Amino acid sequence: MTNLILRILLGLFSAVFFILLFFVSRSAHWPLHVTLILAIVLFLIVNIGFIVLFYYARKEHLDKEE
Repeated sequence: MTNLILRILLGLFSAVFFILLFFVSRSAHWPLHVTLILAIVLFLIVNIGFIVLFYYARKEHLDKEE
């Protein structure tokens, strides 16, 4: 149950951070390459977070089977 809540929170935070990134980049007049690099970095961090959550959920499942 905790894993589900963490996945939902990670999804919500990532959506908010992507929206904030593009609003800040537009208001601060950042070059396009800076915005794209930051978006890619944020995308990678979010995906690593989902991978870690999947790993811990799988690990708990495998520990219960033993």
